[in-house]
Amino acid sequence: RPRLHAPATAGSLDREPAFDRHRSRSKRQQLLTYAIQSYAGALASGTGVPPAQILMDALGAAAGKWLLLVVIVAQLFCGMASVTANSRMIYAFSRDGALPFSKVWHQLNPATRTPTNAVWLATGGAFALGLPYLWNTTAYAAVTSIATIGLYIAYVIPTYLRLRQGSRFERGPWHLSSWSPLVGTIAVAWVLVITVLFMLPQTSPVTAHTFNYAPVAVGVVIAFCGTWWLASARKWFLNPAHPRNSTPDRKDAGGRAGVR
Repeated sequence: RPRLHAPATAGSLDREPAFDRHRSRSKRQQLLTYAIQSYAGALASGTGVPPAQILMDALGAAAGKWLLLVVIVAQLFCGMASVTANSRMIYAFSRDGALPFSKVWHQLNPATRTPTNAVWLATGGAFALGLPYLWNTTAYAAVTSIATIGLYIAYVIPTYLRLRQGSRFERGPWHLSSWSPLVGTIAVAWVLVITVLFMLPQTSPVTAHTFNYAPVAVGVVIAFCGTWWLASARKWFLNPAHPRNSTPDRKDAGGRAGVR
């Protein structure tokens, strides 16, 4: 069964790809902000997409549209990568019985050796989450907030658990030595700050149409996970001897040929 490996320290090597992505994203945002020719003009753009208008104002209509096409293609590949990673995590957790209806989500397509049911769950969940944007533009801000909040909460949980272990934590070959508690504390504090920040409303006055619904979505996920853990998972998930962890279909689900 797959294991969730906690990082050796708060500054684990596993953090580097995410940190690099965040740094790259920050640079792109700075460059896009610097390229703004008219703030009011970008907001009132006939395209309905201020970043597209910024590109066309800075580079010209033709070059701006070509660059926008590059962005669209990049977003497509980013979405494909996200679905791939998400579906494989769903498969891994469901193989351990950590999700409701796990027997459905951990099944592999015999022709492609891929967890197609998990792929449909990942894409269906994303579709349902973004559906309110069709009639409420505030929902888009909530979706982006949820994505950021959820990402960093997932990253910081192992860091927080490592801090709780203190000197009892068994370090790996790569660690920050005496700097680990300080870096870990800063990381946890930073995630707490941005979690609150991204849950705040983005416009004033706050109404039913401008309210940031990210806290509601995050609260639902936390409540679901907590209830599932207290009601069921805590009784068997960490117990390898439990009958639920030794069923034949659990063993077969991994497939010796592996998951593509």
